[in-house]
Amino acid sequence: MNDRRDLWAIAEALLIFVPFSLVGAIFGDTIRKDVLTRRQRIAAAAFSWTMGPALGAATVNELGWSVFTGFVVASAAPTVTYDVIALVKAFLRWGQDDPRSWVTIFKDTLVAALSAFLPWRK
Repeated sequence: MNDRRDLWAIAEALLIFVPFSLVGAIFGDTIRKDVLTRRQRIAAAAFSWTMGPALGAATVNELGWSVFTGFVVASAAPTVTYDVIALVKAFLRWGQDDPRSWVTIFKDTLVAALSAFLPWRK
């Protein structure tokens, strides 16, 4: 009996953030519609829609920040997860299109990133 109340308390804590997460998931889907296929968009939507309430509740309950900040996090988290998923998809597509090996691609990317931040490296 006590487990049901605990589960309901968790669900109740997450339910307040669901509408804000839905808004962020819809926004993330509209800006990344061209990168992902339909099946990938459904999986990304499910993942990002669950990440919004979880991160919003963690912001309020674990960090002790205000509920308004939790709403902002619940709205922004799905968009960020869509961006990360699209970045991974773009990197994988770039690796498939490039005839070089993955090690060479990673090394060249790392060298380019370091040369941008370290001006004395050429």
